[in-house]
Amino acid sequence: MKNLIAGQLIKEYRKEKNFKLIEFAKEINMAQSSLSRIENGTRELSISVLTNICNGLGISLSEFFLKLEGKQEILEPSVEFSKESSNEINEDLDSLLHSTIASLTTEQKKGLYILLFPYSK
Repeated sequence: MKNLIAGQLIKEYRKEKNFKLIEFAKEINMAQSSLSRIENGTRELSISVLTNICNGLGISLSEFFLKLEGKQEILEPSVEFSKESSNEINEDLDSLLHSTIASLTTEQKKGLYILLFPYSK
């Protein structure tokens, strides 16, 4: 998730500066395909690559991380329960999980299953 959010933020900054993908990739000496994968969240982002990208965008790493932290807080769901009994909380959780899982793709469901399998009873 963090790679995806970081990639989206890089894309946001790039578009604010009116850089086309290919132009910006050349500017920072990176293959267009690599930059595209970073922006789409499918490639790991090292600090050295991120430093290079931030330099090309004219921003500091700290500015990038501050904005990234703000975006993560917005996207991370917070679950609060107003109910007192554990049965009601269980029902709320079941409902939330069911609707969340229903919205996933088949590949995402497979990944979730693999992640959760060790914890199943």
